[in-house]
Formats: sequence, structure tokens, C-alpha cells
Amino acid sequence: MSASGLRGLSHLWRPLWRHRAPPTPPATLACSSSPIGQPTPLTHGHLFGDADEVCPGIPRAEFGQRRSRLAQRILAGPAATKSLGRASPLTHARYQHHVMVIPAARRKYMIDRIPYFFRQDTDFRYLTGSLEPDGALIIAIGPESQASTLFVRDANAREAMWEGARTAVTEESRAHFGLDQILPLSHLSNFLSSYAKTHVEYLLWYDYLNPTHDELHKVVLDFMHGGGHQGIESPRSDIQALRVIKSEAEVALMRRSCDIAAQSIATTMSRSQRLKTEAEFFATVDYECRMRGAEYLAYPPVVASGDNANVIHYTQCTQQVQAGELILMDAGCELHGYTSDITRTWPVRGVFSEPQKVLYEMVLDVQQRVLQNLEQVGQATVDSLFKEMQGYLQVGLQSIGLIPSSDSPYHMMSKVQTFCPHHVSHYLGMDVHDTALVSKSINFKPNMVITVEPGLYIPQSMKSVPEEFRGIGIRIEDDVLITSSGYEVLSKSCPKTIDQIEMLIQSSTSSIQ
Repeated sequence: MSASGLRGLSHLWRPLWRHRAPPTPPATLACSSSPIGQPTPLTHGHLFGDADEVCPGIPRAEFGQRRSRLAQRILAGPAATKSLGRASPLTHARYQHHVMVIPAARRKYMIDRIPYFFRQDTDFRYLTGSLEPDGALIIAIGPESQASTLFVRDANAREAMWEGARTAVTEESRAHFGLDQILPLSHLSNFLSSYAKTHVEYLLWYDYLNPTHDELHKVVLDFMHGGGHQGIESPRSDIQALRVIKSEAEVALMRRSCDIAAQSIATTMSRSQRLKTEAEFFATVDYECRMRGAEYLAYPPVVASGDNANVIHYTQCTQQVQAGELILMDAGCELHGYTSDITRTWPVRGVFSEPQKVLYEMVLDVQQRVLQNLEQVGQATVDSLFKEMQGYLQVGLQSIGLIPSSDSPYHMMSKVQTFCPHHVSHYLGMDVHDTALVSKSINFKPNMVITVEPGLYIPQSMKSVPEEFRGIGIRIEDDVLITSSGYEVLSKSCPKTIDQIEMLIQSSTSSIQ
């Protein structure tokens, strides 16, 4: 940040800066009575690799680089957004000043004083590393400078007794997060008013059409009604355009998350003969993920036996499993903010029947063919993979007589859609269905992570197919890193071929007899 830039924004942090001692290098900060309301290298050394990490695996400098890249993108204007399939409706390049408001998620309660599980707003976590609810990040962007201020919940000893320590407004906290300033949330309204008084023309960046925090939303609406800003735009698309391409630190975390889930599903698969209900399969994969270091499952898993596998998002997990059935498990875990998403389908008792083999081999062949499209770097997109999958499924379904080859192309695609109504891919990262605002028609770039997940669903009610195929649902899903030379399957440690699956289950069964 230039000296002139500091002078231009100094009024925003002067009251705090005037009274604090010179900053202490973050790596040498000692424990104090001023808490940081989340794990740190000092309090949870077993989770962190280095003293300069804000969250496990992600160093302090990377969070600063993310905020800087976002500011540069905003100042560059619409040209910066076209490469990821989005052009801003505002010609915001003409604005020299911008103020961005990113709220944290709020804590929600299922009943009085009993909270739901808390998960931080992903964009807020990406830019700050803060894991606490009910905060906000303000980024003030000027032509030569930027300043980031984190607002945290006001100190409340009574609530801290019930919910745990909160991040205090101290130099230690500011240095830990690598921000320009940290202030109590109660100061947010005055902070925004001060900004408006000192800037004649500026653009406000806030996702006001999709508010995530009612109280913060009211503060921002009051600020908007006070005038000053010349326009408003959501920052979500620009943040997600950065998130879709992972840093090396993020790739390392995703490798670990995918490997944990892959090994946990493989272990669950190996215990199939001992598990009697869908709920037991669910409990096993959940336990195995946590025992390998994951915080929790990334989403409610699909654990579907028999005909239940034809309900694509079946999450009841209430049925007993029966000999001769397949079980479809779609599960992933979250590790330090990064998710995995893997699906395998296997025979409960370890041996595929002949009809199951026919359908399974077809789906596996489709997936392998789709993956081959990633060998040409920069040529494929999420949507192009979907079209390729439909074509491969059509050929496979015709080869086993489930759709006629005499139909028109339109009718054939309609029938393919009946057998597989979902997409074959989505972006993967901090969220399972990651960066939803990034176009699915842009060419893949190195360090994007996607899923590849063809499926085939034949419910018992589908009387148009031979009886031996009815009641079978199959999906095979892997997590894939796009590289400069092609791709890397991050979930490769989970068995996938018929021989691998049958050998794993049968060898595990014989070892306990």
C-alpha cells in the first residue's frame, strides 16, 4: 500500500491505530488474555502446519492476496469478468472508489437456545479466515490502495460462557488475521457513515437481493437510503471467479479431503457384509471420515439400497439392506473448509449379478470416456462434458437394447434423459456445489476442481425395460483436478472396477471368518 493511499484512508482506522503499540510480528505473538474465537497455531498446534496460518493449511499472506486480487478485479471493471462468463451490468471502471460489505453467516436456532450446526458463509471465510458468526468484512478500495476492516461481535461475558470465547478487538486479533483494522460490530453503522461523508462518489458492493444476516442487512439498507453511493452491485460473482481456481495450498487441502472420503468409503465398502441397514452404512462412513481428520460430512449423504438408489437425493437412510441388492453411497467430507464429493455403487454381499454387471460396466465406461475429454487442456467445459455423457449413454443404452436405434435424435436424447436426469459435473471446492455463479460454459483451467458423475436409474416402476434391470440405480462419481497437462483423479484411492470392489468385500469377509 502506498503512503498516499494510507493517508487517503487513514480516517477509517485512525482511532484504533493511534492507541496501539507497534505491531508484533505474527509468528512471534505470545498467548494473551485477549482471545481469538477460533483455533490458532498457539491453541491447536496439532491442526496447523505453520505459525503463520490463519486456518489450517492457509497462510495469512494468502488471505491478503485474495483481498488484493479482488480489489484489482473490481478496479479493472467488466473486462475482468468476461473470462469467466460474466460481464457486469455496471460500467464500474469509471468509479475510483468502492466499498464492499461481506457479512458473516449468522447463528440460527432450531428451538430456544439450541443452535443448528454453524457453518460460515463461504465468501466471508475465503476473504478473512474468520470462523465466527455475526461479523462483517468491509473492504474500502481506492485507485492506489485498499483497506480491510473486520467487524466482530461485541464482548459479552455471559454469552461467552455459553458459546465460547469471541475474538476480541485487540492488536493480537488484527495481526492474526492480517487485516488493517478490527472493530466491534456495533461500530459498523458509524463506520459506513464516515466513509460516505469522505467520498463524493463511490460504488457499493453488497448482495442486497440475497441477504444472509437480517441485522446487518438493516444496517446496510439504512446506509443505502442515506445516499452517497452511485450504484450497487453484488460482489458474489467476482469473489467466486477467484474461488473457482484454487491456490496450491487449497489444492493440497482438497487432495487430503478427497483422500479421506475415498478411504472412508472404501472401508465402509469392505464392511458391507457386517452392516444390516442404510443407517449403519451412514454411521460407518461418518465415523471413518472423522477418525481420519475430517470435521464432518460435507452434506447429508445418499445411502440408498435397492430401488432407493433411483431417488437421486435419497437421504432417509431408514431401510434394511437385502442380499442381492446394490447400495449407492454418495458422500464426502469437509476438511478445514474444503469438501469432497464421491459416489460408489456396490453389491451388499460382494458379488455383482449379471444384470448388475451389464449396467455397471456401461456406467463405468461412460465415466472413463468423459474423463478422456479432459486430456486436451482447455478444450472442455462442464456443459460440454454433459453433452458427451449423453452421447456415450445413448450408445450404451442402445447396445443393451434399452432404447431403440431407430428413434429420432430428439427422442433418443429425451429417453437418455429419462435414464439419467442429472448433470455429469459441477465445480467443487469450499462448497460441494461450488461457485454456482461461475458459468458452466467456460473452458477448464489448471487448478479448477470438478466432479465427473454419470448415472443410470431404472426404478421398479419402469415397465418398459426388462424385469432383470428394474430396481437398479448406479452412479459413479470422482473428484478431478484440472492440471496443466490434463487431469488428476483426487478420489482414486476408492475402488471402482468390478474386480476391485468384489475382491475388497470378499477378502474383508474372509479375514473375519
